[in-house]
Amino acid sequence: MLARGTSSRPGPWRAWPFQVEILDSIHDPNCSGLVIQFPSQCLGKSELVNNVIGHSIDCDSGGILMTLPNWSSAENWSRTKLAPMLSSTVTIRDLIRTTQSKKDSGGTTILLKTWATGFLAIAGANSPSGLAMFSCRLCCFDEIDRFPRSIPGSSEGDPIAVGLRRSETFADAFSIMTSSPTERGVSRIEYEYSLTDQRKWFVACPACSHEFVMLWHHVVWDKGPAGEHLARTARIECPECHSRHDDAARAEMVRRGRWIATGLEFRRRRGYWGNCLMTLLPPKRSYSGHLERLVEEFLAAKHGGVETMRTFINTQLAETFEEESERPVPAEILYNRAREAGEYAQSDFPEKDIPAGVLMLSCGCDIQHDRVELEVLGLGGGFESWSIDYRVLLGSLEEADFRRELSQFLLRQYRHPSGHSLGLAITLVDSGDKPQSVYQLIKETAPRPVYASKGFGSFNLPAINPSRRVPRLLNLNVSVFKAQLYARLGLVAPGQGGYCHFPSDRSLSYYEQLVSERLVKRVNRGLVAKVFELMEGRRNESLDARVMAQAGAEFLRPDFEAIKRRLGIEGAAPTKQRRARPASFWGPRGIADV
Repeated sequence: MLARGTSSRPGPWRAWPFQVEILDSIHDPNCSGLVIQFPSQCLGKSELVNNVIGHSIDCDSGGILMTLPNWSSAENWSRTKLAPMLSSTVTIRDLIRTTQSKKDSGGTTILLKTWATGFLAIAGANSPSGLAMFSCRLCCFDEIDRFPRSIPGSSEGDPIAVGLRRSETFADAFSIMTSSPTERGVSRIEYEYSLTDQRKWFVACPACSHEFVMLWHHVVWDKGPAGEHLARTARIECPECHSRHDDAARAEMVRRGRWIATGLEFRRRRGYWGNCLMTLLPPKRSYSGHLERLVEEFLAAKHGGVETMRTFINTQLAETFEEESERPVPAEILYNRAREAGEYAQSDFPEKDIPAGVLMLSCGCDIQHDRVELEVLGLGGGFESWSIDYRVLLGSLEEADFRRELSQFLLRQYRHPSGHSLGLAITLVDSGDKPQSVYQLIKETAPRPVYASKGFGSFNLPAINPSRRVPRLLNLNVSVFKAQLYARLGLVAPGQGGYCHFPSDRSLSYYEQLVSERLVKRVNRGLVAKVFELMEGRRNESLDARVMAQAGAEFLRPDFEAIKRRLGIEGAAPTKQRRARPASFWGPRGIADV
């Protein structure tokens, strides 16, 4: 049963046509596991796993291991997904034991459910103890692209391999892996899917009966007289006869489709790939169909820049995203572009106004043993950026006089064309070289927004992770921010989300440091991992400072429209008015008046 409030289709489970074979595969003696690469939300990949778990509780014996990316997501899944299903499904509700005390090992807790013939253990992929203490017949791994590549604080390595070892003693062991994908060449679900028979949902064209897999390039729409996109005209175009089909026809094509293996015919694990074009959910309010909504989302993602397009490709199309940052823009091109544009010069500030598009300022400080290299970065709507200042301050942060000099610089104000003055909204200081002196600087500059930062590199972890133990310490996933920066440097049209402006008097050496690292692939246990490596003979101080300034702005998540209103800039979006609560049928105080 799907509980009300947790699903758009509450009530008894009703499988869509493309879900039937996936569920039937669990009972096929020739199938030992499933790999499901689906988009987020619209095809019900999590509900498939929930159904398998519910079926195993009711009909099978043995243990079940459900692994999610971390302990927090494991607890959330138990509370918001599992608990409603157990309480609303009569056939399994009474099977689960209840506990009266936390010391009752035979009872039920948030992360452990027991019944007469088995148990369900819920673990985070970041916990060695949670994965190692159970022997299970069924192993489920949800959102595996968010798993760490190695269990933190453990020498056991890959959490999926550790989890699968829990089922080695069971002859009928079965595994399920699900996720939406991430980076091409790095995505774990992409790798696991490549080891299966790679099944895809083929649909038949109503006009010519040609079978094909619906991909995004099959979606077409018209343009108006002024070149505007008419999303309401979106159709699916058959690649064979080029006939076009509306959203109702698309849904009927999906209902009549079938899975066809596109890889090797016989594999012990079956792989299923699907995208948002297979959805059979009812369209959202105000839309004529899913195609119209998807076209609007695509156009918005394209306008928003690299990050929003990555989200659309990963979570809607269920395809891996390939970063343009693998080929960083040469330093000479960036240098010549800034000189030819001649928009502004670093020497103009602070005497002259900063560019009008700047709505906030952030700063990144790279600490060396004898100097500090820092960059002041201006940011505007869509995270379009302007490099305002880059300078080298000679001295050691361990000296009190030098800390005062740096602190005084961080107080600098910049004139804005609106007539206001802007100071630094946030400053990040690298604490990798001299952590104690950095923490002393933060203490001395309090309560100003100065934070210590420590970098690490992984495409599978959050971009910013504030420390829980050390106040004002931000752990930065520098790989994410470097990839983001290199992708933005490739934008060539000012006004695009993320476009980078530079002063005309910036030296070539600055740009050489900015693009001094390259993204390379390293193979570890058959998996490809992408890492940034410093090119031989190059320095990267300006890159580190820029990444910290960029990360600081991302950490604040500024509301640029609200800043525009405070600065009195014309064209700012009006403040959203809260909708008035409609009058109740029962009176002004609702049912309390009855």
